[in-house]
Amino acid sequence: MNVWPECSSTLILLIVDIDYLVTVH
Repeated sequence: MNVWPECSSTLILLIVDIDYLVTVH
C-alpha cells in the first residue's frame, strides 16, 4: 500500500517536468 503514493508522486513529478520543459521551449 506504501508503493502507490510514491509511484503517483513520481508520475506527477515527471508530468510537471515535461510540462516545464515544453513551456521553456
